[in-house]
Amino acid sequence: MATPIGHALAGYAVYVGGSSSQSRTSILFWFCLLMAIAPDFDFIPGILQGQPNLYHQGVSHSLGAGLFVSFAAALIIGKREFWKSWTVLFLAYASHLALDFFAPDGRPPYGQPLLWPLHSQYYHAPAPLQILWGVRHAGLTSAHTSDWLRSIMHWQNIGAIAIEAVVILPFVVLARYFRARKN
Repeated sequence: MATPIGHALAGYAVYVGGSSSQSRTSILFWFCLLMAIAPDFDFIPGILQGQPNLYHQGVSHSLGAGLFVSFAAALIIGKREFWKSWTVLFLAYASHLALDFFAPDGRPPYGQPLLWPLHSQYYHAPAPLQILWGVRHAGLTSAHTSDWLRSIMHWQNIGAIAIEAVVILPFVVLARYFRARKN
């Protein structure tokens, strides 16, 4: 799994590449950041039950959920260019799944149910293709919230953020370059 910072950076890259606005006050900007992080909101019900990992990497980490959530977010934004907004929002959501796909997963079930609701199989990149370090957090689904919080304060997560920046920032630069050429 990637870090929230890596996910937000990927959401920003999608925003830069997919929108005509360069404003960080744009509602689409904020929704792209939100959508890029949204699959990890599945921690919330687990935190409320004292086991943050309990529901993590379930259906929220699927393309099916991404289609639905992006559609709902595009309706909330309510722009005239609904389908363009929906596409950008879906790509921001999918960026989360892509980053997690290429990061190691230290807790079963390994991977993500990418094709849910069509298929419940979990998918992740084979070890040689796991180019990200992944975020360190409590490895057990039953880990208590205090164990989970202690584990995310690990030095490895700083290195994970650095690697994510090295991988994602070139996409931001390319998106900005192509946007400038288009205008």
